[in-house]
Amino acid sequence: MRSAPQRARVIATRQAGFTLIELMIAVVILGLVSMNMLMISRSGTSAVESEAFRTTLEDEADLTAERVRKALLSAAADTLDPIVGRPLGSASLRYQTVLGTDDAGEPVHGDPERIAWAADDAGSGRVLWTRSPDLDGERTLVWSKAVPPLHQGEESNGLDDNGNELADEPGLVFAVEEAPGLREREVSAWLTVLRTDPNGRPAPSRRHLVVTCRN
Repeated sequence: MRSAPQRARVIATRQAGFTLIELMIAVVILGLVSMNMLMISRSGTSAVESEAFRTTLEDEADLTAERVRKALLSAAADTLDPIVGRPLGSASLRYQTVLGTDDAGEPVHGDPERIAWAADDAGSGRVLWTRSPDLDGERTLVWSKAVPPLHQGEESNGLDDNGNELADEPGLVFAVEEAPGLREREVSAWLTVLRTDPNGRPAPSRRHLVVTCRN
């Protein structure tokens, strides 16, 4: 039989063993909790970044489309150039705004202006607005730097892939249609803004405008 001191040492050893196991379990649980908290934190940060990116992308598309719309609303129908309808379309459009009328009631036009898609060195494209194109005093502003060579859903295959009755159209394209019997023309414009999201994936946003221009 074990003496009382021996039994005390056995009990103390068992108690110490149980305490060590419990400590190891606690460390494992703490590690799992910490990993979950880290994953939740990263997920939350990613969600915030994605939402901020999407908001910025949509704002850029809205702003660019609104600039195009406002410019065309004040354009005189008989100054639109070129007059190209679907299925061709044009990547640029020249026009003049109506400033008012003279004493004889004839419209007075402002300087020529142009809205155009233009390729850049990075393989993408831009939307450019130009006052007095090809003339002295020419001035150009960039309305967007993220407009791709092809409109969203379109492929370079000579077909209408996205169902807008145009084939292989760039990220900004215009189609001008005559309005029979009226002194007006209808301009349709399609715009795609394309940027890379925080996860490295392409994220497009597109707009479609229809503006009636009158003489």
